[in-house]
Amino acid sequence: MDTFLRGLHQLLLWSPWLLGFGVLYLAARGLSPEGTTRGSGDVIAGLVTLGVAGWLVRDWPTYPRLGLTWALVIIGLVRWARAWRHRLTLAAGLLVLGSAGGLLWAFAPLAGLVLPPYPDAALHAWHLRADYLHVPPDVSPHGAILRIGPWKVAYYHQGSYALMAWPLWAGLSFQPMGLLALTILALGVILPWGLYRLQRSQGAPAGLAALIAWLGTWAWTTPFYGLTWGKYPALWAIALTPGVLAHWGPSSRARRFVARLLPGLLLMGLGWVHSRVALWAGLTVLVWWWLRWMGPWTARRGFWFAWGVYGLWAAHGLLIRDVGFWRFIARPAWLGMGLLVGLNLLRPRRAGLASAGWAALLALAYAPLPWLPGIGSPWIDRPTFELLAPLTTAFTWAAALRRAWPQGLTLETWRAAGQVVLGALALGGALTWLAHKPPWLNPVTIIAQEDDVVAQTFLRRQAQPPAHVLIARGGGTWAYDGGAWVPVLTGLQVERVSRKVRWWEANFLRRQCAPGRTVWAYVDENPPGLQPPPSRPWLDLPIAWANVRIYRVRCAALPAP
Repeated sequence: MDTFLRGLHQLLLWSPWLLGFGVLYLAARGLSPEGTTRGSGDVIAGLVTLGVAGWLVRDWPTYPRLGLTWALVIIGLVRWARAWRHRLTLAAGLLVLGSAGGLLWAFAPLAGLVLPPYPDAALHAWHLRADYLHVPPDVSPHGAILRIGPWKVAYYHQGSYALMAWPLWAGLSFQPMGLLALTILALGVILPWGLYRLQRSQGAPAGLAALIAWLGTWAWTTPFYGLTWGKYPALWAIALTPGVLAHWGPSSRARRFVARLLPGLLLMGLGWVHSRVALWAGLTVLVWWWLRWMGPWTARRGFWFAWGVYGLWAAHGLLIRDVGFWRFIARPAWLGMGLLVGLNLLRPRRAGLASAGWAALLALAYAPLPWLPGIGSPWIDRPTFELLAPLTTAFTWAAALRRAWPQGLTLETWRAAGQVVLGALALGGALTWLAHKPPWLNPVTIIAQEDDVVAQTFLRRQAQPPAHVLIARGGGTWAYDGGAWVPVLTGLQVERVSRKVRWWEANFLRRQCAPGRTVWAYVDENPPGLQPPPSRPWLDLPIAWANVRIYRVRCAALPAP
């Protein structure tokens, strides 16, 4: 209960971003194509379209862009009011209540944060601030560039930044923690409804679709654990993926020519949000349709081949004692897979979406050398693999439960009193699970505390462009400690320096002291970043607050070479 109370407090605290998510939803309704599928399928199509449209209008002047945003919101509100039905099915209502409890659980860890965890979150906030709000400094040296002939496009993750930019264009002020809150809402609202629509498009009864949607969103460690890694673009893409796949289902056949093109266009738009997630979705669709095209005899053998490969891979994970494998993938997936394989022995069926999803995921993870230990091919990295595993696990559970109960977990077969009792038991079990589920936040990934905010507030007031700030660079990440937030909170350009470099030496600082530029150094001791310097006459210490020290370099005092 304490978790839910803290989550409610944080949800109320960040309620402006809840309204911002409502703006995003209505704008998606305003831009969504009508007549393609029902319910949230159209909304997800609108969200993918918004991700592309936001990139196209990012350079518009402020007021025309503001007018476009609110025009889409008004159109979406009219469409929503016209399509609104007062009758809500029991299964959909239970999914809403279960997801509401999940949102309270997800918002609870925000109470201990002043800035989002992990350096990736700072880099994504910087991209959004620089590319979509046009606030310096420029982030282009750190972005991925797609070269097509003479053109250069900073393409990577642009759709996710555009989606987060629409509420800001509508009038919300930029806040790093707001971006975290918006991503939580995307996972907690878009993902379960997308999974629900996907299962319904596969012919699953409403009760089973609601159960699978809740399990795929809230039951496992990921995808919400991705918040502590700062994987916002991947999480936005994962939230959209089930709704995109729903347009490829057998019940999503459309009559109009444009609507027939929509599934492929949505898959391309998903690639604009996150290319690796879209690559998995595209390969899953390809394998899925290929399995449906094969004859029954071959398809049944395909089922055993797919799960045989998974079994070998799972055994490999246990042999090398891969902790991450057991934590994120093995525990939730194995029970459903065991049930599915056992039922297939009794009633053989052809391989379906679950087999296609796992086949695509393993192919991308281990291509082109499947015998290599560990995950990390050029096509997909390990964090993306672990974030996608809950989707494939949800598909597996859906296939297993539909095979176990061919008529589905239909609440409609129960009398009214039985429906209420069964629904209350399911909701109580879901909330009890959430109350005891560990938080998604890993304290190790917290790189910024109150002292970082105080020190960077000082830096914003005292240092003026073209000042440069030296920050720590560690490993493969672009920044390491609280200094990752310097360009976002201060608007100053940064220079990444290895933590092993003796940055205080005169020979090094001479290269930083360009004419007209002031140089500062950000030294954070928790987590440890740049090394604290010994006393040097050309270094001043204007502020030291808790674990953070900011040094100013007096370039004129540097000795001549």
